[in-house]
Amino acid sequence: MSIRMNNEIRELRNQLGTALDNIEAAVSNGDAAAAEAAKNEADRLKTLLTAAEQAFEARRNMGIDPKDGADEGEDKYNAALFYKAICGKALNETEQKIIASAKAAYKNSYSEISKKDGGYTVPEDISTQIYESIKSKESVRNLVSVENVNSLSGSRIWRRGDANKLYNTEEAAEIKEMNNAQYEPTTYRQHKFAGLMSVSSELLEDSAVNFQQEITSWLSDAARVTENYEILYGVGGEKHCQGLISTAGAYKEVTAPSELTIDFFRTVSLALGSGYRANAGWVMNSLAFAKISEMKDGNGRSFIQPDPRTPDSFMLLGYPISVMDIILTDEDNNTVLMFGDFKSAYRMFCRRDFGISFTDIGAGAFESDTLKAKGVERFDGRIFDKEALVIVRGLAVSPLTVSKSAESLSNDITEATLKNLTKAQLLELCDELEVAGMTNEKTKTEIVEAILAKINQSAEA
Repeated sequence: MSIRMNNEIRELRNQLGTALDNIEAAVSNGDAAAAEAAKNEADRLKTLLTAAEQAFEARRNMGIDPKDGADEGEDKYNAALFYKAICGKALNETEQKIIASAKAAYKNSYSEISKKDGGYTVPEDISTQIYESIKSKESVRNLVSVENVNSLSGSRIWRRGDANKLYNTEEAAEIKEMNNAQYEPTTYRQHKFAGLMSVSSELLEDSAVNFQQEITSWLSDAARVTENYEILYGVGGEKHCQGLISTAGAYKEVTAPSELTIDFFRTVSLALGSGYRANAGWVMNSLAFAKISEMKDGNGRSFIQPDPRTPDSFMLLGYPISVMDIILTDEDNNTVLMFGDFKSAYRMFCRRDFGISFTDIGAGAFESDTLKAKGVERFDGRIFDKEALVIVRGLAVSPLTVSKSAESLSNDITEATLKNLTKAQLLELCDELEVAGMTNEKTKTEIVEAILAKINQSAEA
């Protein structure tokens, strides 16, 4: 009976693959009736396949204690149960209820638009590994303030301005009113970032340990790359964070002279308020670090000095230097330097969970005998204190000029923000917005104009 059922399952999977191919062919031909018929057939085959697999699994486990092989204490959702479920291991009744709860949590957290997505929220013991892995490498989340939140949106209030002194007041005299504190709201809304990976059947069958390492590594690498880009170069709007480097008017800006001097960097540091300088530091990439290292004092020593307190660390004018090569150099070999109190300047609002859903049928998984895993993360990043950071842009020949931060920031994608991106980043944004005809041969101005035209066209529609 088991052998026959196994053959029937294989045949049903083949038939389902054919039905899915028929759906794609009908859609390509614009044949709605054929597409609907093929969809109905696929749904019928899915129902039969599910029933057959459940019957096969039940027969295979007949006579086995449902608790046999279950680890003691496995009464909560954790890494062991997570991998047991996705690797197709038999689950007892208690485990099935826990997994059902995890799927419900995934739907509530990640699938507000479509409730059909049957994935899993990554359990806490795996999430902790992922976040530790993110922070162990070059990650902007080590630089800025990170606040873990549970809601999709919210607001935070921060105080700006300085209090004046108290008045010298005689006994029983009327007390003078001092200046009021100024409060400014900052709102956040979680953005959803997702991607697909393929998991081979062999990896699943090998061991849960290898699969756990693969999932942890993939999610942490993908999350780190996404967070780094969004926090540094996000363009704002409905889908992206506000970028530290890309957001126009966010902070004070300085244009670097053609010849760098220690006096220039001293002036940059003094452009930051004394209260912020107590926790300030320099952030630059390796090319900028090498360029600044060329500056020498009267004895031929570099102005960049080793930090005696920390191995392989350096200081400039007594402030620590963080070298981060995720800061890009553009097509004209210009880069960006930053100096300030980054914890005060920027805040990342992070939902401390990931979501993963799997399929062995859709997204080409059936044809390639793989499991497709979709990873999902949600976070937002916002400019917080605009006085806490100074940005040095380019190697311009103009003298030192300091422009103040804007009075207010637009949450829409603006021309000024787009001009702060490199051509490669603009072309990537063109793909996302479906802006046609943009190639590397186009100038940055032409690409920016095309993106703005597409945005205006969508707004008018």
